[in-house]
Amino acid sequence: MDVDKLYKASLAEYNLEMAMKIINNSQLDPKEYVPFLKELETMECHCMRFTIDDKLGNKELALKNLVQCEGTFEKCLKYIIENNLYSYALALFSRDQNEYKEIAKHFGDLLYSKIDFKQAALMYNQSTERNKAISSYLKVGLWKESLELSYELNLADSELNQIKTNILCMLSSTQKYKEAADFAELELRDTKLAVEYCIKAQDYVQALYLARSRSILDIDLEKLIKSACLNTAQNLISDINTQEENFLNLIKRLIEVRKENSSELNSYDNLNDTSSEVSSVSSYRTSSTRTSCKSTRKQQRKMWNLKKGNFREEPTLVLTLKQTVEKLDKYKDDVKNTCFLLVKLEEYNIGQTLQKALESFQACILHHKLVIWPIFGETEQIIEDAILLSPLKIIPDISWKLSILE
Repeated sequence: MDVDKLYKASLAEYNLEMAMKIINNSQLDPKEYVPFLKELETMECHCMRFTIDDKLGNKELALKNLVQCEGTFEKCLKYIIENNLYSYALALFSRDQNEYKEIAKHFGDLLYSKIDFKQAALMYNQSTERNKAISSYLKVGLWKESLELSYELNLADSELNQIKTNILCMLSSTQKYKEAADFAELELRDTKLAVEYCIKAQDYVQALYLARSRSILDIDLEKLIKSACLNTAQNLISDINTQEENFLNLIKRLIEVRKENSSELNSYDNLNDTSSEVSSVSSYRTSSTRTSCKSTRKQQRKMWNLKKGNFREEPTLVLTLKQTVEKLDKYKDDVKNTCFLLVKLEEYNIGQTLQKALESFQACILHHKLVIWPIFGETEQIIEDAILLSPLKIIPDISWKLSILE
């Protein structure tokens, strides 16, 4: 039997007498082991157990015993930091103990250094430095948690105002304008600033409501809201027209590619190429699970490329057209809401122009649907690629239109 294993097993059971017998009755060098065992015999029980567990690599057990040694918290803290035992260490103390709060503070520092601000905030909030949780929450956009803690800590007005300023800057820099508007109205009691953020969020109905309900809607502010709404409408018109133009160019190219393919390949080659294409897609999908994300993205860029002559140009064109068609529903909501407000502001002409732009785009899509997804037999299908087997269901829809503008 392995003598070294017997020795370590006896140590693990804190049986110093057995460990000494093993040393004396084996080929192990007593000069190497006996002084250590003699030293252990002189130690207090928990300190002895800590020393043994640490030597055997049982770090958690070692810490548990070290905690029970009197007057050793500084040593405990150092041991926790060196061996990254924060979570285990916290379970050894109750939350109202200063030791718990001190460990939580150091754990928060570690998490913060790893840019894990959310968990760092949670630890700081249980530590001796709860103020650090406020800035940590803000780092991940949790401004409500940050502000709640600020109120709980009864910070001075100057500190609270600075935190509120930081929150507003964070919301604005991350373009969370609707949240910024709510914050300005509810926390800062600044309705004019709230209206400005509503305008940035293109929430003109809310902007008008706040301005009117707080009796701050003067001629200048009404003009500002109206001008912003008209600008949004013009941008929508331009965007929809551009989408329609791009859509028609893609349709034209798709027709050209299909003609080129049909003239270059005979039916037998078509069948082989189709099988090869599907196999390629299948192989790509399987292999992609075994490659790195970077490699996968590189392969995707090569496969889904609109460059003329690309061997997958046809399915790429179909996919791009499909993505364009999918934008239609969002446009319907945007146009409906914008037109409603334009009528309310008595801007009928631009409202009609906007509505007609989307009507034209929708009609264009419906007209070219069968170009994108030809009908073969009784079912609609795409032969080229499994990803595009199911065409989008596009039906004429007028629910988004305002009859006032027709």
